[in-house]
Amino acid sequence: MRHNHAPVILLLVLTAILPATALAEDGGGLSGETVYETRCLLCHPDSPDAEDASRYKARKDAVPLWTLYRESEGWQESQIGLGSWSDERMKEFIRYPKGMKPDTTMVGVPLNDAELKEVVAYIKELGRRHNSD
Repeated sequence: MRHNHAPVILLLVLTAILPATALAEDGGGLSGETVYETRCLLCHPDSPDAEDASRYKARKDAVPLWTLYRESEGWQESQIGLGSWSDERMKEFIRYPKGMKPDTTMVGVPLNDAELKEVVAYIKELGRRHNSD
């Protein structure tokens, strides 16, 4: 079996060169937007109408994360058979995806607790932005 390590290598390089302005306001790590742009956007486009969204979808099965949260309804049902999302379930899946869904192609994202909190808040913000009711 052949493995594509390019996304992981890209994440490591981007993490090493991020500017100080990419840090969360509380100083506990990277901001949610920065985490998303450097660790999620490669596979998960951040907009339904982005002209170049297809270039970000490194995996054809990657779920657009902005579809997972609606302001009026909250977290949505998982599109991959994991029940309803919540902040805690999303954090767990980001950190340990194969522990929740062994056949997923998603890799675990090494984030500290503050960064996990920030990126989940940012995913919810994307949902608010793109799913206004």
